Amino acid sequence: MKKSTLKLGMTVIAVALFVYALVDMFLYHDNRRMALIVFVALLLGYYAAKVK
Repeated sequence: MKKSTLKLGMTVIAVALFVYALVDMFLYHDNRRMALIVFVALLLGYYAAKVK
């Protein structure tokens, strides 16, 4: 797998997780769950930025 494809995929998944966290927050009002989803998305975005 090419690294550019890996970077793009990780970035798309991170953005999708952020959107899902926002929708989840409005539907269920669960701060812990939203914080966990955002944390995972931030980690994924960080690793996507670190891939060279």
